[in-house]
Amino acid sequence: MLRRALLRSRSSIALNASRALAPSFKARALSTDDDAKAKTRAQAEAEAAKKINAGASPLFSWTEVDVSNADRTIPRWQNAAFVVVVGAFFAYFGNKLTSRAGRRAARGIRAAATDPATKISFPDTNSAGLTVLGAGCRVKRVAIIDVKIYALAMYVDADAARAQKGKGLLNGDYDKELAIELARDVDGKTFMEAMDESLGPRIREIATNMATAEDEDGNFMASVAEAAEKAEEAAVDSLDAMRDGFSSLKLKQGTKMTITWTSNGCAIAVAGAAKMEFESAEFAKALLDVYVGEGPVAPAAAQTFEKGLAAL
Repeated sequence: MLRRALLRSRSSIALNASRALAPSFKARALSTDDDAKAKTRAQAEAEAAKKINAGASPLFSWTEVDVSNADRTIPRWQNAAFVVVVGAFFAYFGNKLTSRAGRRAARGIRAAATDPATKISFPDTNSAGLTVLGAGCRVKRVAIIDVKIYALAMYVDADAARAQKGKGLLNGDYDKELAIELARDVDGKTFMEAMDESLGPRIREIATNMATAEDEDGNFMASVAEAAEKAEEAAVDSLDAMRDGFSSLKLKQGTKMTITWTSNGCAIAVAGAAKMEFESAEFAKALLDVYVGEGPVAPAAAQTFEKGLAAL
């Protein structure tokens, strides 16, 4: 009896000990499994980082790993070749842009002329190959408000103008062109009325100066007076033709026009309208005087033109 009781007691103690130790063994097993997973993850991340670095370029970095081809890498010679090609590309076109800017600076020519008031820009040369001198704005005072009517830029034959700087824009014997872009809507009749205010008096002044010209001895010349009268009539006829040409026009914001002066007179071209040509030399000079003579309609623009001429 006593022996059986001892055996039962030993079995009970062993069972309890077994139960007590079981959770400890299980925890160790779980800890070992977690360590193995962490180690595997760290190895995978190290391999991924290695492949990313293998594909890195001094200019660009790839962060995508091709999992379908685990051994794929980008050789360093390919990276070097890529850098050389890209560098050569930027060097070539950068040198061309710099050279072009340098040539323009050497000639004293700006890349473009922009009116600071309206922000309207004009190219450095026009379709006839003339060079821009600068840009400005025609402002009309209405009551107490200065209204910006249009931006304008003057173009000249650069070589001829450079050789005749002493004559200025008004008396220089070379081709000139005034480019105009409307900054607001203006009907043709209103545009022409403003032009009449400046152009009419100038025509009469030119005719008067011609008619009162004297010879070397200070004598009045009848023949000159007769020629001056005919010249004034031709100039007035040209002014009437210009008035008729503008009367039916609807000039919208952004409308472009040009006034071109040549040895044969002048011409006015408005986008979407028939070209107007005038053979009167007196009318052409009076029209040019409106913009570059005494009391110009756009004083700031006229000063810019003169500075541009001096810089050629």
